[in-house]
Amino acid sequence: MMDDSDDVSHLQRVFATFNSSSSAIFAHPYFYLLQTNSKWSLCLLSGLPPSIYSALLLKCKVVKIKGNVAMLDNKQWDVFQTSTGLRGDSYGRGGCMELTNARIEHAALFERGEDENTTVSKLDVIRIGRVESGKPPPSNTAINNGEEPPQMARAMREVKDCLREATMSLSDGHETKKNDVLDVEQWLIMKTSLGRPYFYLIQFNGWKRNERIMGGGLTINNNQPHGQMHSWHRGG
Repeated sequence: MMDDSDDVSHLQRVFATFNSSSSAIFAHPYFYLLQTNSKWSLCLLSGLPPSIYSALLLKCKVVKIKGNVAMLDNKQWDVFQTSTGLRGDSYGRGGCMELTNARIEHAALFERGEDENTTVSKLDVIRIGRVESGKPPPSNTAINNGEEPPQMARAMREVKDCLREATMSLSDGHETKKNDVLDVEQWLIMKTSLGRPYFYLIQFNGWKRNERIMGGGLTINNNQPHGQMHSWHRGG
């Protein structure tokens, strides 16, 4: 049985492999949100349910808990990127991952053109994909302009399957501290920041399920064949 340090190293390698493999597949780089499970998020890209994605970040030690509040651990994230070779050189050149933050409009997250919400939050975003020499990097606020993430190539299905299989143990409550995972999941869904429900998109093999989560309740609105997407509401 692996001790904690071995387990952390193993999961960091798993997470790094997912990110590097995704980068190699993408036709162009894109900045994904570390939080939310919207279509612009790393969580959705991973294909993992929010609870497993939260547990993975926690076990990789790139998020930390202070009190009952989860937050990104920038120092450990930098160690993770550097030790796994994702960051590139000391200036980030040649890397397939770049962590920064951007001013993201809440209205963009809700995908409602008529939404009058002008609130802006500084959110952590991560570039997946290499910037070709001589070409400008992608905008880290492309979400605000409605720019879509890269189209999902068929090869991404295999990458997601490998990640899902490698993180199956995280669904076992004995592998992680349940309360800490819940704290990270609250940080993920930005429950206290957005102030209103919004739709999640969850990777789901072969079915589209729209689940509305309000006031602690859960109602499945429909369940129909539709590719790989699973969409649900979560929030205040």
